[in-house]
Amino acid sequence: MRIFKIYFSGLICLVILATLSVNAYSETIIDKNIFTDRPGIKSERPFLLKEGRAMPWLSLLLFDDKGQINGIVSGTTVIAVADNEIVSSYGTSGKTPNVDRDGNGTAESFTFKLTNIPTGKDIYVYLITRGEIFPLYFASNGTGIPDINVFSLAFGTNVTLGYIDTKNNAHAGKAIPENNPIDNPKVFPKTEDTDLPTSLNQPSTQSLTLSKLLSKGIDALPDGWGLRAKTYFEAANALAGSNISNDADTARFFYALSRVAALGFNTYTDGNPTNGLNTLGDILDGFGTPNEDTKRSNLEAFSFPDPLPVNSPTGSDLQNFLVSVALPEIAAAIVNLDSVSVDFEKQWIEPFDHETVESDYGDVIFFRSVFYDALAAIYIQSAYNLNDDIDETKNNDKTVEQFLTDRPNFLTLLPSYASNLNQAKSYTNTALDDLDTAIVWMDQTETDDQSNDFVKLTELTPAQIVRARADIADAKKSLNEPTSVNGNKDPADAFILDASIFFSGLDFRNPNLIPAFTGNEVSGLFPDASFKGIFGEGIDLNEDIDPADGIPDILQ
Repeated sequence: MRIFKIYFSGLICLVILATLSVNAYSETIIDKNIFTDRPGIKSERPFLLKEGRAMPWLSLLLFDDKGQINGIVSGTTVIAVADNEIVSSYGTSGKTPNVDRDGNGTAESFTFKLTNIPTGKDIYVYLITRGEIFPLYFASNGTGIPDINVFSLAFGTNVTLGYIDTKNNAHAGKAIPENNPIDNPKVFPKTEDTDLPTSLNQPSTQSLTLSKLLSKGIDALPDGWGLRAKTYFEAANALAGSNISNDADTARFFYALSRVAALGFNTYTDGNPTNGLNTLGDILDGFGTPNEDTKRSNLEAFSFPDPLPVNSPTGSDLQNFLVSVALPEIAAAIVNLDSVSVDFEKQWIEPFDHETVESDYGDVIFFRSVFYDALAAIYIQSAYNLNDDIDETKNNDKTVEQFLTDRPNFLTLLPSYASNLNQAKSYTNTALDDLDTAIVWMDQTETDDQSNDFVKLTELTPAQIVRARADIADAKKSLNEPTSVNGNKDPADAFILDASIFFSGLDFRNPNLIPAFTGNEVSGLFPDASFKGIFGEGIDLNEDIDPADGIPDILQ
């Protein structure tokens, strides 16, 4: 025992001597940037510290330090990522603003705190709001220009970021903190990483139960985090199979919505320029949008080269994308909705006003109507020649007048127009049927309080509901014959509509139905204001009163 005490005492002395020696030595390397991850910066506190304090590596040996990050945001979810995993997050949904930044006496912003931030790891911070992901950037080189989005903590510390701005026009697409994190001597900049961690949009779903998958998917909805939500709901739908339960219905309903929404969120490159247009990211690749994830994770970060690349996607390419990619996904979503039972109900936080709402079978019918209407629109565009050499038109800065002159076949009917328009007409009819059914369900079948429903009729009076159903009936009738529409509220506003003429095949260029253009401005009336008889008595598309200048009022 005595030998052990002597040995242990000696070891303590050696550690103390080593600490003092290294700290003394560090006095000679202060201005040499040795042992620091701050390139180009003369640190006042290199990794080996002076001022008589133990070095960080000794602190790491003796303590399991964790850091924290705090700041102020306008309303979002803030996450910290390390090793491709979210290690801490804070969402403002359902919370009360507690910071009055503009001094008007009303709090409009939120404080946040991210805890358990690991030391010695590359840390990424992101703000997620309404489906957009903003990476936190800060200046690492003293220029004030945000150039780095990764940092690490030497050991446990409190990183105070202040207000984080996602609307900084000078640094579009980036979340810029009021306080530079590396002003904290325990925070060190790393190398910029423009790839988003895969766990953000494609989190692992392995071994998760149906209940857990739904919980995580629902958690992604307040921020409109479309790709993440879809990943969880897709796995939940597969796990639910043909089970009959409210959880199974919840999986089917939200998978239907998220798989359609994801068509607009998948903006990232797949790195393969030759595999066709399979995602919105492929389309952006074709138009030369920078392919870094951080330049595609939110709309503010998007940019296009000028001029556009030669052989950018054409109008026909975009039409084919809608048919080959969007249409099957929307059709599959309808199948998902068809499998939801009439007893379905689920509360969740919507991403627009961050209010807690309830979705039920009325929502199922309503969104099925919306999806059928989307299918009709895709079949309508498939009936027309919408082809254009987009890069040639854009790069030569062609006006509408020049475009119409150079593209005499634009908006003409394609040979397959009849089958496409017949299918569009059928889907339009089904969409109107579902819309009417949804109204009846919400108005007459639902017996619970609808004030918190996501889709609701509570703001409509009984008379307005009756008129809405009458308008739908008129629209359905007009698909097959001339019908008086738009007069259920005020008969003086009624006019004759015969949509059957459109669905039989309306060519906009033979004969020409488009008004004249001078440059980019309309300079004449419609050649045929009835559009071959679609619009009849009670409406004049060429009405030219205010001002009376030879241009239809509806185009001004």
